[in-house]
This record gives sequence, structure tokens and C-alpha cells, in this order.
Amino acid sequence: MKALRPRPGGGYEVDYVHHDDLALKRKARQQPVRTITCDRLILGGGTYGTTLLLLKSRTAFPGLSGALGSRFSGNGDLLTFLLTPATASASGRWTPPAGR
Repeated sequence: MKALRPRPGGGYEVDYVHHDDLALKRKARQQPVRTITCDRLILGGGTYGTTLLLLKSRTAFPGLSGALGSRFSGNGDLLTFLLTPATASASGRWTPPAGR
């Protein structure tokens, strides 16, 4: 999806690029943008690109929360649970186990 906006009278318009057209040897930015309409639109919260798409469409949706895009995590904070004290150096930084 490239953009989305409410449709006058209800529903939504969704702009997108059909990537099968890449066979035309054009870069993605040069692909023609197509538009479809729908009565209902469901976006998966946290799905790759959803937050950016909503932030880019903020003017079309004045009721969006000001918290959109905040408190976002790529789950990198959970990587610390993979470390054990045996793999942490005295400085607190991870070091690979010997022999790897």
C-alpha cells in the first residue's frame, strides 16, 4: 500500500503498486500507482509498514491518536533474555563463546 484515505460518503480508497509489474524493468518508484475502493478496511496493528502508512496518512485521519508510532519495539529488547552470565564480559557486553 502506498496511501489510504476515507472516501466521501463512506468507505476508503487505497493506493497501491502491483509488484508483478516489475517485469517491465522499472524501479518500484516508477511503477504506476493503482487505486481500489472498499467499504471496510482492516489494518493489522504492528504489521510491517502499517505504522508508517498511518503516519503518512495522518492528515486524512484527524482522529488518529497522538500516541501513534510511540512505544514501538522491534522486539530487540527481548534479545537480552538470550544472554547468560557466562556469555557476558566484565563490561556487560556480549562476547561469543570460545571456539565460534
